Amino acid sequence: MKQIRILTLIAIFGISLVCFSCEKDDAGNFDKSATERLQERINEVYNLLQSNTNGWVMKYYIGSSQSGGGYIYTLKFNETEAEVGFELSESIFGKELGETITSLYKITDDSGPVLSFDTYNEYLHYFSTPSSGNYQAMGGDFEFEIFDVQSDKITMIGRRSRNLIVMEPLTQSSEEYLSGVANISKNFIPYYLNGTVGSKTITGTVDYGTRHISLMVDDKEYTTAFCFTPDGLSLYVPVEMGGVEVKDIKYDLQSMKLSSTSLDITGSVPDGWLPFDEYEGNYRLDYTGQFYANVTLTPGQYNSTYILSGLNRNYNLVLNYNMQTGRLELKSQMVGTVDGYSIYFCAWALDDGGSVTWAPEAGMQLVWNKDSENPVYTFEANSYTWRNASGGKCATDSFILFAVGTTDVFYYDKAAWGTNGYAQWPYLESLTKL
Repeated sequence: MKQIRILTLIAIFGISLVCFSCEKDDAGNFDKSATERLQERINEVYNLLQSNTNGWVMKYYIGSSQSGGGYIYTLKFNETEAEVGFELSESIFGKELGETITSLYKITDDSGPVLSFDTYNEYLHYFSTPSSGNYQAMGGDFEFEIFDVQSDKITMIGRRSRNLIVMEPLTQSSEEYLSGVANISKNFIPYYLNGTVGSKTITGTVDYGTRHISLMVDDKEYTTAFCFTPDGLSLYVPVEMGGVEVKDIKYDLQSMKLSSTSLDITGSVPDGWLPFDEYEGNYRLDYTGQFYANVTLTPGQYNSTYILSGLNRNYNLVLNYNMQTGRLELKSQMVGTVDGYSIYFCAWALDDGGSVTWAPEAGMQLVWNKDSENPVYTFEANSYTWRNASGGKCATDSFILFAVGTTDVFYYDKAAWGTNGYAQWPYLESLTKL
């Protein structure tokens, strides 16, 4: 099988950033110096940015070779400031989709025009700001090299990521556009894809987490990042497969069909998939064959998280909803601090020698028994594994509390922080709905 990964195709657009194109005849301008011509180009970009009444849509990609997928920003420019909207403003920052954040911007000359944002903007800098747990941030940009300018598209390169970043005119308000994006992203559920492109059969999968789509035509697999739009998906760059060029794909929420010119795909979900709303309720949690606890699952962020309460009065636990598997996952997480120590609800591999990890990816998933009248969810290890001190492979089958300090780590055996007198939950078995 031959795999083709769609990368940053800078060569397609030209290597010299100074010689970016504009919809303007340059004849007669060569009696001016290069500096004067570049300043004219910068002024033209300033004017174009401010000319659209509704502003611009920015299709923004993060990570090396778009590893983190694409996200939508909206920007409305005046002479010195940009009003910024963000598709994650609600889910990450708890703000309304129509709420924008304003920051200063400028276009400078650095071997070509560069658009940069001078003041910190928690939307625009979200993917580029390091944290204690991610010192390299998430591969985002806040400076963009402009190299192709048209009235209906401005194409740039992120200075850090080297990803193509495209801005296109908004034809509606920022809130309306972002609401459309949110509607698709919250309700996009296909994992498996089957259909046709031109006269060819096509199969594939969608990874919602990394916002990548993989499509197989004949013996070639095409993998590329995408961002959500109010109509469906927009691919990072046009992909030619089966004799057909595909860029923007419409998605129908009811039928799970994806379509564009000469492309007709039906999406499906894995066996045992459940919608987000089905998990809410009261449960009996059984573990180690003899202990149980009465717990409650309460929706957190829609289509993203649930809150599990009842294990202990000192804390609740967060379960992540995997939209494409339709399953909840319980993973390692910090649940509090005591005397300078961080207390972690840790993944524990009892069957693999008792190794413990507080890696946030480690944990267990809930597998439905497919009985709608009497649902039971069995705990199974998720896909994350780690190595113990002997090099053995470990998978989660239990949980335990550990205190993590700057110099030491130890089992936090405080009964008041546990359930049934113990700060450990060996061999999680099931959640039975009451």
